[in-house]
Amino acid sequence: MSQAREEQTSLLHQLSSEVTPEADPALRFILNNIKTISLSLGAVVLLAGGAAAYSWNSAATLKKQQAELGMIVATKSGVEKLQALDTFASGVSGKLQTAVNLEIARTGLELKQYDRAAAAYNAVIAHGEGPVFMARFGLAQALLQQDKAAEATDILMALAAEAPESFTVSVNRMLAEAAFEAGRYDQALAAFETLQGVVAADEKGYIAFRVQSLKQHMQSGS
Repeated sequence: MSQAREEQTSLLHQLSSEVTPEADPALRFILNNIKTISLSLGAVVLLAGGAAAYSWNSAATLKKQQAELGMIVATKSGVEKLQALDTFASGVSGKLQTAVNLEIARTGLELKQYDRAAAAYNAVIAHGEGPVFMARFGLAQALLQQDKAAEATDILMALAAEAPESFTVSVNRMLAEAAFEAGRYDQALAAFETLQGVVAADEKGYIAFRVQSLKQHMQSGS
């Protein structure tokens, strides 16, 4: 076994001994995507003949990087985790870069470093592959926390028009608050009224109160 494969195997064993894939959705995302990449590269090895060594080395490198990222996600937190992710990000690309940026964004939100979170979400969006919808939603959240309610509202209005049913509540809840904060009361009201028909029974009273109070606010012109 080559040194690279030995290092890769050691990292994977270390990771599996400390955390299971079920322990963190982001870690499961990383594992699933790298498995797909590795299988694809394995097929190239069988077909490419003279390029086989290069393709195998690429797959081995990706697996090693996947294991390293998994260790960061599983064993670090806070500022230490963000610093480790920043260092790690400079040496990866493709789907793994998307996974790194999602972790940077999530960690930035946790640390209230909203500008960092927004930049990382924008990088995922610019890449154009992977969970772009969730990155746009996260970007709206980061902007809202930076008192950029109007920008957040624009993003959320677009998301509301294309959101799958499972995201209707989450998107409209944030849209209602962002639009209200931005002074765009008609859009806030529409979002609250959408929520009235889809929230759980124990929330309906609160949403009805918000609808009524917002209508009164709009009628008074205050």
